[in-house]
Formats: sequence, C-alpha cells, structure tokens
Amino acid sequence: MQCAHTNQDCSNEGGCCSLNDVCVTLHDEMLDDTMMIAPRKCKTIYRYSRSIPRNGRCDDSRECYDRCCQEYRGHRYGSLYRCGSQIEGRIAHTCIVRHL
Repeated sequence: MQCAHTNQDCSNEGGCCSLNDVCVTLHDEMLDDTMMIAPRKCKTIYRYSRSIPRNGRCDDSRECYDRCCQEYRGHRYGSLYRCGSQIEGRIAHTCIVRHL
C-alpha cells in the first residue's frame, strides 16, 4: 500500500502517511460546520515538551506522547478526546490538530 506524503490528503489511504507524518483532521479548515466535515492531511507535527501518556485527556495531538489525540463519541457527553497511537493493529486513526 502506498501511503500519502506530507501535505497530501490521507482520507483515501485509510489514514496511512509516510514515516514521520501523522494523518490529522484540520479543524481550522472546517468545510462544513453543521456536518463537522474537515479535511484530513498528512502533517509532520512535533509534540510539546510535556507529553500526555496514552488514554490521557487531550485537545491537540501535539500534547500526546504518541502524537495522536483521537476523538471518541461518548454516549451522553458528546465527543471525548484521548491520547492514543495513530495505528492500532491494522486500524489507522485520524488525529486531531487544532491549529497549525
């Protein structure tokens, strides 16, 4: 499988990006506020000096040790954000970045 490169769309590649990149949802470039559609692109992101471990609450992928803040849909509470690995098994998750 050919993975997307930096700044390329990673929606069609199942979230697969080249080695140093992460497939992120860019909330700054929201296409439709009512349906929450945002582009997914491969970006090289650097984590902050204080990193949140896996399963810790986050707002942005740069806060996480694994460079991936994932969105989970909560039953009662709407969206929840937790740090995790971009690739778990064969599943690639899209990571959240607030501002680039």
